[in-house]
Amino acid sequence: MPQQTLTEAQLRERGLAGLAELARLDERTGSINAVAARALDLVSSMLDADRAAVCAIEGDETIEWLAQRRLERLIAASADLRPSDLAWASRPFENDRPEVFDRRRPDHERSALSDTADAMGMPAFAIVPLRSGSEFGGILGLVWNDDPPELAQDDELLTTIGRLVALALGNVRLRDSLLPHQAEIDESERRYRGLF
Repeated sequence: MPQQTLTEAQLRERGLAGLAELARLDERTGSINAVAARALDLVSSMLDADRAAVCAIEGDETIEWLAQRRLERLIAASADLRPSDLAWASRPFENDRPEVFDRRRPDHERSALSDTADAMGMPAFAIVPLRSGSEFGGILGLVWNDDPPELAQDDELLTTIGRLVALALGNVRLRDSLLPHQAEIDESERRYRGLF
């Protein structure tokens, strides 16, 4: 039986449903890296991207790579760079809006990573800021070997994706920060019951 080709609307609805489920932290949820990897699976298939990464950013100092797919060389080349050193990374994050870049355009601003990106064959990419309130900041990056699909040009869709992924990752961090306190509460309750 031939596989039915999904319309863009169906792809969008299916992808957003998967991301909403991820953000709710179901029983499959593991570490923040595992959740980030699941987000990459969903978003990459939804937007037909062949390479992708998720990172957390602390101010302009620390970049923590939470999950990545086939971007090891680019990450290694960026080890000594800050977000502010890369206009294509810092601008969408500061504006809180996603941006799709076509590196083939003559007006594209080259950066310290351009030679590595050239060698990797990265003609087009998107940067999607991840923000859940003011508690968590990061970036979802997607790379295409060719022209990005129509869905990738939808600014509102990318913004929604970024917020859902950020919510999922923020929920994991919140859960992990509360776990030690829950253990203390459980122990206190056990001692209280032991008294009576």
